[in-house]
Amino acid sequence: MLAEGAGLLSPGAPPDQIERLFAVFRRNVDVIRRYRPGHYPGPALLLKATEPVPDALRDAAVQNRSGEPAYGWDRHCTVTVREIAAHHLAMASEPAAALTGAEIRQALAEAGRLQDTNERELLTLFCD
Repeated sequence: MLAEGAGLLSPGAPPDQIERLFAVFRRNVDVIRRYRPGHYPGPALLLKATEPVPDALRDAAVQNRSGEPAYGWDRHCTVTVREIAAHHLAMASEPAAALTGAEIRQALAEAGRLQDTNERELLTLFCD
């Protein structure tokens, strides 16, 4: 099974766990296909995975094949790109989760400093 090969499910996972994982995957694909971003006036943070999705999931995964560093988000907002040394699905798992968290903490701290100067700034987070 693809999900077992990628380490997303333990071998012999019960059918209900597999169904839940697939339902989330299906909803994510549907949302990605329908989404059309508009202009956003505030700063944004894009956490970009540097590693490819594992071979076991590559054909099933929705991957951004854009050669653009910010995947086109820079056409809609001011975006800061930070790279995380992991593939997309591993960004929230250790050891990459520590890197992801550190980048988010730094961005929030910077946004807090902007607020201290009485500027109204928001932070939006995008993950590759």
